[in-house]
Amino acid sequence: MKKNTAAVTKIAIIVGVVIAIAGFPVVGSIIGLLIFLTPFIREFDTSRPKTKHREGDDMSVEVAVSIGNQSRRISLDSDKSYTIGRPPTPKAKAFKFIPKDEILVVQGKKLEGLLYTGDPGRAKYDEPSVIDPKLRISDKGLPEALGYWSNYSLLEPRQRYEYLSWLANGRPYNNEMGYVFIYFYGLERYVLLDAKRDKPDIRDKNLNDILSELKRLRGMYADSRSFDNYSNQLLDLIYINHWPERLAERKGEVPRHNGIGTHHAIITHANTHRDTPLDADWALQWVIAFGSVNRTKAVRDNYPILRALFRANYEAETNGGLKIPSCKTKAKVNFMSAARGLENAAKLDYPENWFDPTKLRRPLSKLEDIFKGVMPSVRELAKAMESKDPLTILKAWPANLPLSTAPKLKQVSDTIVTFLTRHTTPPFNVLAKLFRMEVGNNVTSKQLKDMASALQSCGFILVPDPLLKSVSLKATDLVMAYRGERLAELSPEGLRIATSIQLGSILALADGEIHDREKDILSKLIGSHSNSSEREYLEHYLQWRLVQRPNTTGLKKHIEQLSQDQRHELAEMLIEVARADGVLPKEEIKELEKLFGRLGLATSSVTSMLHTSAAPSLQNISHGFQAKPSTVHEEQRGVRIDLAALEEHKKSTAEVQTVLSAIFDEDTEESPNPEVVEKTNRESSESWHEGRLDEAHHLLAEWLVSSDEWAMEKVTAKCKELGLMAEGALARINDTAFDTLGDSLVDIGDPVEVYRDVLPS
Repeated sequence: MKKNTAAVTKIAIIVGVVIAIAGFPVVGSIIGLLIFLTPFIREFDTSRPKTKHREGDDMSVEVAVSIGNQSRRISLDSDKSYTIGRPPTPKAKAFKFIPKDEILVVQGKKLEGLLYTGDPGRAKYDEPSVIDPKLRISDKGLPEALGYWSNYSLLEPRQRYEYLSWLANGRPYNNEMGYVFIYFYGLERYVLLDAKRDKPDIRDKNLNDILSELKRLRGMYADSRSFDNYSNQLLDLIYINHWPERLAERKGEVPRHNGIGTHHAIITHANTHRDTPLDADWALQWVIAFGSVNRTKAVRDNYPILRALFRANYEAETNGGLKIPSCKTKAKVNFMSAARGLENAAKLDYPENWFDPTKLRRPLSKLEDIFKGVMPSVRELAKAMESKDPLTILKAWPANLPLSTAPKLKQVSDTIVTFLTRHTTPPFNVLAKLFRMEVGNNVTSKQLKDMASALQSCGFILVPDPLLKSVSLKATDLVMAYRGERLAELSPEGLRIATSIQLGSILALADGEIHDREKDILSKLIGSHSNSSEREYLEHYLQWRLVQRPNTTGLKKHIEQLSQDQRHELAEMLIEVARADGVLPKEEIKELEKLFGRLGLATSSVTSMLHTSAAPSLQNISHGFQAKPSTVHEEQRGVRIDLAALEEHKKSTAEVQTVLSAIFDEDTEESPNPEVVEKTNRESSESWHEGRLDEAHHLLAEWLVSSDEWAMEKVTAKCKELGLMAEGALARINDTAFDTLGDSLVDIGDPVEVYRDVLPS
């Protein structure tokens, strides 16, 4: 008060002096005096009570008290007691949650439930999702972009119109994520705050509706990292807060980084089941959410496949599962809600003695190793899935992964299974159509391998299996398939039996038909093998060899691996097959000669072995086959040998031996004339294709047969030099070889294998 009085005094003096100088000394004095007395008059006025007091009334004084921005009115009565009356209560929240099956009408727009509506009152800043139906909307102009934390109450009328229109149209995809989040804030509020206030049946119904809606929205906004994180978190919270017994349902979803569903599950398991190994699915969730691995597109898009592969490897690598060790880190989980006003609900509390093992390095390192071990298969399969080609996907499908993880692929597999059940020996090109594989005249090595891999994924083994034995097929050739476990390779004994089957079937079919006794000999050969898995394949391999036109593809390579004794055993087996049906026509004798030649045995031994096998002294043949008693006269024994053919064979053999003897018995050798050799080779080469190849293809064939195999790069270069396309040229040569030799000349792959043994000697 003193400071105010001094200031007023100064002002009064200055004003009075100025007016006096102006020629009005009296007026100046009066005005100065009034200015000086003003504060005293105001103080006196404010100090007087504003109530009237009459004689006989109780003394009552009402004083207004202000503290900060809070006001109270104090009533003081005569006995000196007082009360503080409360000011009018500000407008309280007046909004509610609308369930999904109810319709909310806002300014003519019909909105399906899962919304909040009403008046948020002064809490409008913390209730961004509440739709106040009294707020104005307008369809004039263009709506401005929304801010980061959008709020219905704070939107412009045009923006409110846009939001309500989006809701009324069924909440389709929206480029403006702000509207999506306003809607999402309401779902979040119900899960975190209001669900626990509802009756269980009402709560569960609303939560199930919210669950379905969140999954629908996540499907549309998968590319929004922010929405993905918040919606994933809310899904976790539905289970953690309201359905803890159903939390395992979340194992099928890719966890977010530090995801609270995974966090809660690991903490709970570690503290309540310490002696129980951790489930494989939660182990995968743990390493993705807390390990040093990335949630790549391959992981997100192929999570069911990753789960299945991880599960198989996890159980093997951890001997049935990982037990979580304890630690000193206290269990506590905090999270950030998407909407404002939910901070108090953004935490999970645990018992004081619970620990949090999610950051322990030792178990995480083990899980990371398993994860990294399966990811190459996942990436390969992910790449195949992008092609949408059944064959490409099936051949890349991991062997230990059930097809049920990919429903559409399972449908393809079921179709193939049904087909193979009805058709046990289909032509290759017919089977290929089921896989959308286009096949030319000849089946390439790659196509055969792809088919075998695809069938393996469907639970079938292709016969012939290119992994086990080289083979060449025409598109119309027959194949077989049977259910079983595919072999990686044949043992040396199994390979020897397969070679015996190939040679035996060639001989048995030389006369155009197969006899039961011939088949029995080959079947007994298989039955003597000790490996049951190989035995099963070889039985089907024999069936296939007896229904499909035989060829000699790959024989040379396998025969080279046989010892001389093994070759002689094979020769004896062939003689037994030749005599099995009791008839030995000219065709079989010629075929025996060819096969003996392939075995590296003298063709002259055919005659001697045939006679020897018919002699009474013969008791046993290799492989444990018991020879039947025979007489000196073949006719009496029942084996009709074409003696004329045998005699002709004997003479031609003697002639060849004479020529060879003359050459090798000479003391001096003369070098052959290169021109004569080239001419002879050309004539020999031309003899196999009978002039059906043009000059360029003939030269390519000549070059190819100079080695057993060629890198495809070199073949391509040679073809370019001759003006040919590699694939087409090789196929043309194979077509001609099939027509003239009854077999292919090359196996088209990388490297290109050349079957020189099919050429005439």
